[in-house]
Amino acid sequence: MTYPWSSGDVLTAADLNAYAGLVLVKTQTIGSGVSSVTVTNAFSSTFDTYRIVICVDDSSAATAITVKFGATASGYRWSVYGWRINGSSFSDNSTSSTYCYFGSTSASDGGMSTTDVFTPYEAKQTRYSGNGGYFDTASGFAEFHAGIDPSSTSYTAFTVAPASGTLTGGTIKVYGYNNG
Repeated sequence: MTYPWSSGDVLTAADLNAYAGLVLVKTQTIGSGVSSVTVTNAFSSTFDTYRIVICVDDSSAATAITVKFGATASGYRWSVYGWRINGSSFSDNSTSSTYCYFGSTSASDGGMSTTDVFTPYEAKQTRYSGNGGYFDTASGFAEFHAGIDPSSTSYTAFTVAPASGTLTGGTIKVYGYNNG
C-alpha cells in the first residue's frame, strides 16, 4: 500500500515495515559499578544509520561517556561544545583519541546522550553527531558532540565506558533508521 494512508486502509506488516521511522534493534542494561558495557549485535546490513540512546542512572565520578566501535582503540577524532547551567560555555576536541565522546555524567545523578551514528556496518568511515549532558542538584550542562572513526572497518558492536570511575544502572538503546 502506498503512503500516505487513508482512513479505513488495512495495513499489513510489510506496509508498516516499509515506512516505520526508528526501529528498536537492541536494549542493553547497565549493571552496578561497571567500568564498561559492550553492546553486541548492534549494527548490521539492515540499516545504514543508527541512533544510540544512553541513559546512565549514576556514576562514581563526573566524567565523559565514551564509546569505542568494535576493537578500534585509537584514532578517533571528535569535538564537543556545551553550555553550563551558570551560563558559561565550554569546548573540547581531540584529533587522535582512544575513544569517541558521547556525553557526560555527574558524580551523583548520571547523565544522558542521544547520538546518530552513520554507516557503522559498512567498511568505511563511521561518523556520528548528537547531544547529551547531565543535571544534578548543584550543576549541569548540555552539549553537542560530533566525530569520526576514520578507519574503514565494519562494526557490529560498540563499548560504552566512563572516562574515569564506574557506571551504575540505566540503559543503552540502539535504534535503526528505516531505509524505506
